[in-house]
Amino acid sequence: MSLFRVVRSSCVLFSAALLPAFSAIGGVEPVLVASGLSNPLRVTAPAGDFQRLFVAEQGGRVRIVKDGVLLGGSFLDLSGRISSGGERGLLGLAFHPEYRRNGRFYVNYTDPQGHTVVSEFVVSSNPDFATPGSERVLLRRTQPFSNHNGGHLAFSPIDGTLYLGFGDGGGGGDPQNLAQNDGTWLGKILRIDVDGRDAGKEYAVPADNPFAGRTNPLPEIWAKGLRNPWRFSFDRASGDLWIGDVGQGAWEEIDWQSAASPGGENYGWRRMEGAHCYDPASGCLTPSLTLPILEYAHTVNPRRCSVTGGVVARGASVPEIAGRYLFADYCSGELFSVRRLGNEVIDARNHKAEWIPAGGFSIGSVTDIGEDPRGDVYVTDSAGGEVFRLTTTTPSAMRIVPIVLDATGQEGSRFATELVVANRGASTATIRATYTPARRFGGAGGGTVSELIGRGQQKSWPDALAWLRSKGLAIPEASQGSQGGTLRVELTGLVSASDGVALARTTTPSGTGRAGLATPAPRAQDLVSEKAVLYGLRETPSDRTNLALLSGAVAGTTYLRVSLHSAGRTFVLPETVVLEPGEWVQLDAVLVRAGFSSGWAVVERLSGPGPFWAYAVFNDNGTSDGSYVAPVPPVRSVATQVVPVVVETPAFQSELVLANPGDAPVTARLLWVESLATPSPRRFTAAEILAPGEQKILPAIVDRLRLRGLPIGGRGGSYAGALFVTFEGASGRPVQGYAGARTASPAPGGGAYGLFTPGAGVDEAAWREAWLFGLRQDDAVRTNLALLNADADGGTVTLRYEAFEGTAGRKVGTSRDVVLEPGEWVQVDRVLREFALREGYVRVFRVSGSDRFVAYAVVNDGPVPGGSGTDDGSFVPMEAAE
Repeated sequence: MSLFRVVRSSCVLFSAALLPAFSAIGGVEPVLVASGLSNPLRVTAPAGDFQRLFVAEQGGRVRIVKDGVLLGGSFLDLSGRISSGGERGLLGLAFHPEYRRNGRFYVNYTDPQGHTVVSEFVVSSNPDFATPGSERVLLRRTQPFSNHNGGHLAFSPIDGTLYLGFGDGGGGGDPQNLAQNDGTWLGKILRIDVDGRDAGKEYAVPADNPFAGRTNPLPEIWAKGLRNPWRFSFDRASGDLWIGDVGQGAWEEIDWQSAASPGGENYGWRRMEGAHCYDPASGCLTPSLTLPILEYAHTVNPRRCSVTGGVVARGASVPEIAGRYLFADYCSGELFSVRRLGNEVIDARNHKAEWIPAGGFSIGSVTDIGEDPRGDVYVTDSAGGEVFRLTTTTPSAMRIVPIVLDATGQEGSRFATELVVANRGASTATIRATYTPARRFGGAGGGTVSELIGRGQQKSWPDALAWLRSKGLAIPEASQGSQGGTLRVELTGLVSASDGVALARTTTPSGTGRAGLATPAPRAQDLVSEKAVLYGLRETPSDRTNLALLSGAVAGTTYLRVSLHSAGRTFVLPETVVLEPGEWVQLDAVLVRAGFSSGWAVVERLSGPGPFWAYAVFNDNGTSDGSYVAPVPPVRSVATQVVPVVVETPAFQSELVLANPGDAPVTARLLWVESLATPSPRRFTAAEILAPGEQKILPAIVDRLRLRGLPIGGRGGSYAGALFVTFEGASGRPVQGYAGARTASPAPGGGAYGLFTPGAGVDEAAWREAWLFGLRQDDAVRTNLALLNADADGGTVTLRYEAFEGTAGRKVGTSRDVVLEPGEWVQVDRVLREFALREGYVRVFRVSGSDRFVAYAVVNDGPVPGGSGTDDGSFVPMEAAE
């Protein structure tokens, strides 16, 4: 007998093994966060709030858990406005994505007449109390029965629209067939824009809703055919939507919707219950239905009867569950998890027997699986009145260094990789480094080595392969042929999983010094499961682009497909890239085969377990200097992107990369906050039009803005600042796009030295603190630190930074306050010099203000600008730690 069935759209069922037969995911423990609650139904927190959890009680109160303590009062008390009991009450709670700025949040409750009400409230001047009189009713819907009210609310991480879940109105078997009725909201998920208002409404209908502009189906409808969607969530990494839909009497189901979906799915109820005919009893399937990705049957022992949808775990603190979708059964109290691979789920687990709370507690009636801004996962138990947080009992960190080299490149260039591993925690840890040689590259001599690393310590090895050889690995010397491969670095014995960090910097002799790039080491949970996109690729007389791919799997062969895109044209590489576990491969001059001079690459997993990683390197044909470009998801947040810096100085110039992956023209709105030339930041705006499928590489972007008449100042001066880019469609709403910049300086012998700074969404910036590792100030290199206020329309933020000596792991000193106006950028030259350090790392933290910030470092060749060395920079991104 099978517990779960994995369902594909063809309605062929694939049986998963009984959950108890699977090996356990050990090291995870639910820890009590709060008790004494009355029927807690929802746990959540606003973006950027790392001190508080908000818990909605069915009776109408929203409670706050602050710094681990349940506060005595109520954030909001609606007990006098609702009817509670059974499936009625305060059912949903969601905070506006910009809550820290506008104080707006949303609730779904049942009024005394049994109607469903969705309302907006505003926080008071005291952040621990809402304003009860601020209610603005967005919508109200009568309910034919007392059950199946749905009630969940969630904001999309992609575009900030609000999704609302409605049950089918209740009654056994949906007697009025409301879930299939396009003229009602019942049995549907709705999508609305709470920041706009259409005529006669307290909200706007997004223009890209599947039925926008129509009256039947109703324009608010996003999906239909749902019985009672009890908890749905968006994967914060991909934007995919997961829905837990409660079944009738036989089957519970989980539905999955890709972030790329245009909406309009019909999930089948009441024609189907799960993947089974319900009404009629046979012949119910039509091609228009979307079947669940997973279903499970009702059972008597244990009593399984009602699914509670959950979340995809993305937090860094419990890597054991990273990337897994967690959900529960309300009746049995069981917690389950699965992994998604394509259009099916795999590796189903039942955690009831292994995830046992300490202190004699148990988890019974799970009403919500929520997450906080860190991505930590919480579970509410309505029967016990408790909230638990999933924690790890054995904190460890896994980092994948994509490539470590001892190799010969073009024109006799010699590449070597410096490795940095850091433990910023308060306990001694163990490094286990597993080297997988790139055999198609000529690599040999794999194996695993280990070494202790003290608390707060940062260890650096100038030549990673030399270190591995010294530890006993039989890696041939470079004189016998180029060597290279992937390094999987695991740190165990940590206080927190976020304490372990690794990165690499690969350089080659060039000119009077060296040139190269820094390679971040992604966490295991950051690896790509399905698809990644790499923008900014170019093949010109000045530059060539190589594409690198590697397998993050520990077993099984992974098969990848690479397609190249330029100006609406697509070229698919005819060969499939086949990767064994840990294997790395490079595709040289990848655009040449397509005949493109500019474009982007899409890398997709065709089959095999995955995950994988992909990145691109722009190599200068004159200097062999490389610029590292990280992958991005195919669908990402449409929030404003922050390009950390664009510059024009006598020594450096920035180019701007803009890309439109969509099939309609877009406008890139540019806001440059120039922060170097004058004492106060200056703001300049411009726009670039991008045709469908167009990528623009705009050289000397500051001069381009000047030639448009912007009063930047004359050529020959020094100008620098962050660039904020928003992509807009014809309607003026934000849409998908990509922005990044490459900053370079000319080399005396021809060519250039440069680095690439990708645009990141404002929502990816740091809230509280950020760390930067691998910093040096010695006879060979210097390090500059850059800080910027990531909110161009917010307020002032005050930062400080602390410097740590890496070898000893001790804090050396703290800076003075750095006050940043909205959007302002500042660079601290040779940051380690003020602390008399030759090597170390830096912690940047907020002192005051409420806006996000970005910190990054650049390791430049040469101890001083314009001296010995090339001045080539390697971009070191921050490690945000909230």
